[in-house]
Amino acid sequence: MPLIQTMFFAGTELDPKTRMPLLSRPIQSIVVDGFPTRVHVVVLTSVYGLEAGNYLGMHTFRYGEAIVTSQAYPGIQVPFDGAGSSFYSTFNLTLNKPVELIVRAEIGSFSGEEVPLPVRQRNR
Repeated sequence: MPLIQTMFFAGTELDPKTRMPLLSRPIQSIVVDGFPTRVHVVVLTSVYGLEAGNYLGMHTFRYGEAIVTSQAYPGIQVPFDGAGSSFYSTFNLTLNKPVELIVRAEIGSFSGEEVPLPVRQRNR
């Protein structure tokens, strides 16, 4: 069974040479001054222990029963048995109230655990 790890990042910038995001600020929650608000989140998933092959990766954000958005990535390459790979998604979400966002990462037929990302208002 593969190991699937998911992390959230905020405030990412692009590397000017590679145009890839610089994932330097991992987060466990988001605190905003008020609602409605717009949040920018990068989700990074790393998967280890897969069989060699091509995989479809997907990140799905939801709260409650409503799916907010999802992104799919075909063609994730795992070069040999037991190896791993990573993929990331960038989400820009408009939220009208405090929520606990839930993200689920999938690769091929495997699903990671649902990982919460609370969004709350700063206490004044």
